Amino acid sequence: MIGFLFFPDPKRLAVSFVKTMQRILFGDKSSKQTDTANPPTSQPVISKKKPKARIAPSSLDATLLTAIRSHQVSTILEIGLGDGKRAGDLIQTAQTTQNSEKVSYIGIDPFDMRSSEQPPLKLIKVYQALRPTGAKVQLVPGDLLSAITNVANQLPPIDLLLISADQQTPQLEEAWLFFPRFLAPEAQILLEVRSSPSVESDKKQQTTWKKLTVEEINQLAEVAWKYRRKAA
Repeated sequence: MIGFLFFPDPKRLAVSFVKTMQRILFGDKSSKQTDTANPPTSQPVISKKKPKARIAPSSLDATLLTAIRSHQVSTILEIGLGDGKRAGDLIQTAQTTQNSEKVSYIGIDPFDMRSSEQPPLKLIKVYQALRPTGAKVQLVPGDLLSAITNVANQLPPIDLLLISADQQTPQLEEAWLFFPRFLAPEAQILLEVRSSPSVESDKKQQTTWKKLTVEEINQLAEVAWKYRRKAA
């Protein structure tokens, strides 16, 4: 059984963590080609067309598309799957960019253990939906901290890391400690940030993606390490 880790909350380290997070988050049409050479006179010309590029999945915004298309993304770690639809689009976009199915996807989420505040998401349904992509899929059920603790040393170097807004809990403050263990040197790290509705009648919160650097993750990991040592 996966356990939960709880530590005291020393004021000095808590203030240090908040300041670090605030600084990081808020800042100190293709043509078709046809081979018409020597067409037969008595039969219609058979065109040799290049494969059409796959249309970008609609669930991915410009920030996510840029992160994948501007780098060779072969390993994806998504923490918090939302409704589960984004995972398949991430995989397919990475495969299209590389022109290869050799993409690894790791998804961390409570899945069947989700709270009543989240929409239900069954692990088996997600796996069945992702299997036809041909990617190597690993789904890790559990809360953020325990899941990361269990798999951090077994993960391949991660090229793209996504952290959903609903995963930004106190557990994330402790989990930063493990992130440098599996991030590739040029990893793309995106943190989903919620914004308030533009009008009162709009109940759906808008989200944007905040880009973090590997160096910033290392800073957060250092704060988390000091937090843990102080609590020990």
